[in-house]
Amino acid sequence: MAEIHGPTMTFQAYEALALHRRVKLSAASGVLVQYADAGEQGIGSVLAPVTATEFAAGNLAVPIQLVNAPGTVKVVAKTAFAVGATLYAAADGMVDDAAVGSAIGLALEAALAVNDIVEMAPFNVLSTTAGTVSVATALVAAATVEAAIEEIAVLPKSIAMDITTWLENDGDAIAADGGILSSGSEPILEYINGDTNSCLRLSWVANDVTPIVRSVGIPQDMNVGADLLIKFRAAMSDTNDTCVISCDAYFNELDSKVEDDSAAVTGTGYADYTITIAHADIPVGAEVATFELTPAAHANDALYITHIRADYTSEVVAT
Repeated sequence: MAEIHGPTMTFQAYEALALHRRVKLSAASGVLVQYADAGEQGIGSVLAPVTATEFAAGNLAVPIQLVNAPGTVKVVAKTAFAVGATLYAAADGMVDDAAVGSAIGLALEAALAVNDIVEMAPFNVLSTTAGTVSVATALVAAATVEAAIEEIAVLPKSIAMDITTWLENDGDAIAADGGILSSGSEPILEYINGDTNSCLRLSWVANDVTPIVRSVGIPQDMNVGADLLIKFRAAMSDTNDTCVISCDAYFNELDSKVEDDSAAVTGTGYADYTITIAHADIPVGAEVATFELTPAAHANDALYITHIRADYTSEVVAT
């Protein structure tokens, strides 16, 4: 192929081509040009169209304004977008502001509708800026690399606090036997039904309001600018009582007690409940937390809990 030292070059068309549409070299031929589709880099844009009639008659010559030509370029809008929008390659040689592949330019005019022809200032080098390179995966909701990193950096995570690791805290049990939960503790650690349902649960019999306690290490990636959520699954043995669960939280060794409550546990069906510890109550640099959960009065019905965890929002940790 002859060298070209100018802003335009004539190619042969692989298909009918409309004015100002972006084109690429056809994979089938390697030398003919066809529309560049969504996310695809092109070699330039059509300066004079090849109509369907001309293409059928074999009139295939098409002048192309090369992508490395100086100045601006006219492009065809796939959707409406605002002036100043970052533009990306769209289907059939068009452009829009939906992040697909790398950004190819900036809109110097607004597109009010599909097929509008507007002026674009092209990026003459492939964009590697995280804010303009798109993400081609369904694993994140974000559209660009920069937004995806931010999304991944604040993923929700959990601190496991299995019910078998909590301790009875009635004032004497921890001193006497370590507060280990068992069939003789308060609350009771038991099967829901040993013969037919071997799911473990903690059971507070009617009138039992003995607290349970558990300490955990604070994950290094926990964002203390976000709330900490104590999540648990609970039910009542009958419908006579509703029972709020109170949480006393202590961070580090000398911090003040933080008190928060759940919504009332109601009904015999197991459901998820949340206790919210406000981020303002979590000291910066906290390394350990102690949680004490205490049921409110429930004079008639037993209270059951099958699962407890702490949910937090993560953040990127500098190394």
